[in-house]
Amino acid sequence: MISLRATGAYVDGIANLTPPIPPAALEGDMMLCFYGAKPFNDLPTMNNGWIDLGWVIDGVIAPGSNTGSMQVRAFYKIHSGAEVDPTITTATNNVSGAVITVFQRILGSQWAVPVGVGGGDNSAGGSFTPVINSAIPIAAGDMLVAYAAIRSNAGTQSAITVSAAGLTMGVFTESPAADLTTALGGDMAMSGGHALVTAGNAIGVPAYSSLLANPHTGSAFIVRLRLNPAPIPVPPAIIIGDMYILFTITATQYIFQIKSSNGVDIGPPFVYDIAHYKLLGIRENATHISVYPMSGEFGTFPFTAQFPRDRIVAIHP
Repeated sequence: MISLRATGAYVDGIANLTPPIPPAALEGDMMLCFYGAKPFNDLPTMNNGWIDLGWVIDGVIAPGSNTGSMQVRAFYKIHSGAEVDPTITTATNNVSGAVITVFQRILGSQWAVPVGVGGGDNSAGGSFTPVINSAIPIAAGDMLVAYAAIRSNAGTQSAITVSAAGLTMGVFTESPAADLTTALGGDMAMSGGHALVTAGNAIGVPAYSSLLANPHTGSAFIVRLRLNPAPIPVPPAIIIGDMYILFTITATQYIFQIKSSNGVDIGPPFVYDIAHYKLLGIRENATHISVYPMSGEFGTFPFTAQFPRDRIVAIHP
């Protein structure tokens, strides 16, 4: 499961920006940086190994006070364990804002490469609904992270939602809770947050919508975060001596930990995501518990691993 670790503070300016990484961020976390700016053809770069996910605009109108087309762009990086705040460098900045938001993953999983899509809304109405045309795979357990930049500091947002046909979404949480508003340069506002996909599986076009305090135009960018099961090492073929296996079932994982006779862990645990693996031999009179990759409701051959039942101590929540 993916969950929010922390979100840093918004920064704004008319030149280079240095958005802060939240101090709570840890090694292995997924960090996303969202950047909103005028002019629409701004060409920012980000240092320290951050990867550009893409950008969207709502038109080609030159920047001015409370006018001008907006660009929204996203960058990502997996936390290395020794990070410093990055710098977004641009020579064409009229006004911009940025924020870094950080997500954590469950044990035994790996990050898939993030996918980003977005669009603009140049209708200048009270409802902000960017036109997004690109479809992406989205499924239960994914996290949709979305931010929008509006052409005026009077264009604050409320009632933000993200959605897609065939999916059930959790509550959208704005993070930070208060919008960025700035009167620097040509003025702008920025807001966003995240929502977990709780059910469904589709290749669809995600939608972003919000209500604006005052009618204005702008752009929004949505990033899909997804977890892949980690590669599972093959357990030893023979458990020798007085070694035993502590078998734990959580709400999301099967965990097998090989231990010595005095309870000391021998190597790291073997962790299997319940959403991706099936166990056979738990209740049957079998010599082993076998772990199979999931295919629909059933496991498929060949098995990934086997554990001898006579060495297993099972703990159920």
